[in-house]
Amino acid sequence: MKVKDVITWTEMVMAYMEFGLVNLALKVFDEMPEKNFVSYNTILAGLCQNEQGFEAMMLFVRMVEEGLELMDQILHWFLIPFQCIQMLLFIFALACTKF
Repeated sequence: MKVKDVITWTEMVMAYMEFGLVNLALKVFDEMPEKNFVSYNTILAGLCQNEQGFEAMMLFVRMVEEGLELMDQILHWFLIPFQCIQMLLFIFALACTKF
């Protein structure tokens, strides 16, 4: 079997999230040897879609601490009405203090 690349890992995360298997998705994400913008976008979107606002917020903080660049596409998932309202409030507070 070929070595898994970032695309394969990200697809596994996406599949677990689509079936509501959040813990497995997070485990795979944490084990990923390499993460990129798409990886973070996938896990954050999945957390919001599975109503895991607090976990999404904590991951977002980790992402910022690791120095990943914030992009409009990644913030999009937190602005979807009623899916991740906690994150929207957090981003607003963060924007007022950090950005």
